[in-house]
Amino acid sequence: MSNMLDPSCGDGRFLALHPRSTGVDCDATAVSSATEAAPRGTVECADFFEWAATTTQCFDCAAGNPPFIRYQRFTGETRRQVSSAGGGRRL
Repeated sequence: MSNMLDPSCGDGRFLALHPRSTGVDCDATAVSSATEAAPRGTVECADFFEWAATTTQCFDCAAGNPPFIRYQRFTGETRRQVSSAGGGRRL
């Protein structure tokens, strides 16, 4: 079975459907809901880019329904992180 990543897991709807899943979300309320919805998964309360820069985990697939944002409006460090996301690393 593959390891799945949901980088903006919200309430954990996708995590609940996959037994080997890891979700990341910066909203503590969402993380609490995701933890309840996916008791076999791992849920991290963190900024995805900061988490991705330090994790040693590898994933076979990613799923999610990311929030609708205007990435063109990102500035500073957030813009740099988005621009270099993944950077050739297998997340």
